[in-house]
Amino acid sequence: MKKLLFFITIFGVVIFLSCHKESPNEPPQVTIQPQVDIPWPSLANSPWPMFHHDPQSTGRSQYPGPRKGKIKWTFKPGGAIYSAVVIGTDSTIYFPCEGIGLYALYPNGNLKWKLSLPLASDHQPLVAADGTIFLVTGPSFDSHNLNSLYAINPDGSIKNRFDFDFAPWSSLNIGIDGTLYLTSVSGPQLYAVSQQGTILWSFSLPNGGWGAQNITISPDGKILYLFDYVSAYRITGLYAVGIDGQLQWHYSIEDDQTTLHSSLVDSDGNIYFGTFGISDSCGFYSISSTGRLNWKYDGLIQPEPTMDLKGHLFFDLALGECKLTSIDFQGNLRWQTILEDGANLAAYICDHEGFIYHCAANSVNAYDSNGNLLWHVPFVDAKATRIACPAIGYDGTLYVGTRAGDSRLYAIE
Repeated sequence: MKKLLFFITIFGVVIFLSCHKESPNEPPQVTIQPQVDIPWPSLANSPWPMFHHDPQSTGRSQYPGPRKGKIKWTFKPGGAIYSAVVIGTDSTIYFPCEGIGLYALYPNGNLKWKLSLPLASDHQPLVAADGTIFLVTGPSFDSHNLNSLYAINPDGSIKNRFDFDFAPWSSLNIGIDGTLYLTSVSGPQLYAVSQQGTILWSFSLPNGGWGAQNITISPDGKILYLFDYVSAYRITGLYAVGIDGQLQWHYSIEDDQTTLHSSLVDSDGNIYFGTFGISDSCGFYSISSTGRLNWKYDGLIQPEPTMDLKGHLFFDLALGECKLTSIDFQGNLRWQTILEDGANLAAYICDHEGFIYHCAANSVNAYDSNGNLLWHVPFVDAKATRIACPAIGYDGTLYVGTRAGDSRLYAIE
């Protein structure tokens, strides 16, 4: 796949920077900004209904995560798992598998059903309030891959299929009123679509955008955030678009910086994202809800960050060594830990108590809120992938998909 080759090239630059563990240093001053979980009535009231947990892409579970660091069970789907794991209200585990379709598993790891779909590499499902699973197929890298939006019932039957004359990207977000938002790889880059498949409006980015990105939404549900790309390797800025399809503001990004990740929006409406590339200007940005720079933390940043309930942020920083880095709400360094197993290839997530979960190429690891390694679980003849965001269930079980020859879904307690 073209996109897979691109990811491999980009992450090859970062992964080699990994080294040994370093004890975190606690700075003298940090700021706590309490966060709240934003109610979202259109989403399933489940532990993990969508990519990176919620429409703000916080990656934060409302439950404690696994503490034992032991494999509970594994499931082999017969293909690579490049996409996010999501969970229904009844704890059903859903995940797409390349070239096969959508799987549904019981919490004990037994197969519930499998729906054959024309899926390429990454397709991020979303579970709506009524239990409907929405999933995009596209873009059309292969002739058999339809540019469609599927609405799937909890029993695995197809409720609806809506075909588009544009190539939608793999991710979805959902407004408070249930409107679905998705991006395209060509033409207008942002679409608002009803759950009945009607295109409500579209928005074109100034530079044509690359489209390969996730959309995030403000905590009041009124503003959508996405990046404009000159090419797959360079962004020009962050754009804020109203739910009426009108531009609200944009924040310009200078020099050769890029990001492959969604932004994160806190419960106060501030937007966060990291950039990497060949520019000395790369770093971790905090932008206000009105489009002004709050602060910037310099460095090459990977991948999607996560934020705990105290407003502490966690991400990879690559400057000579690859480090799990924590900064506070105002951009002050809290601590850094050198990642022994290498860069995080999936989106970072954290649990209700601020424990952080890191998926390296050949393992998954847990760190406490002070950067201390809690446990390490190696993958068996498989590798993590950046697209497969992990998920945390009601009981604290962590679910993460892998790729390579022995790809499987891991359940870790």
